Amino acid sequence: MAIGMPSDPTLMELRIAGWSIEEIAHTYGVSELSVRGAFVQHFLRNTTLLPTPSRVGDAADIELD
Repeated sequence: MAIGMPSDPTLMELRIAGWSIEEIAHTYGVSELSVRGAFVQHFLRNTTLLPTPSRVGDAADIELD
């Protein structure tokens, strides 16, 4: 039975607890590529490279020289 992709905090907790990407994918019934993609999206969002609704206005205020 597939559970579906866990939330970002759950993914981070599982990785900190030592779970491999393969274990997460198998347990939640999703592909390894989906888990990797969720991690990439999480890290891009948290390093301000990927605009989120709360950061879009901030990005518009940046002046590029």
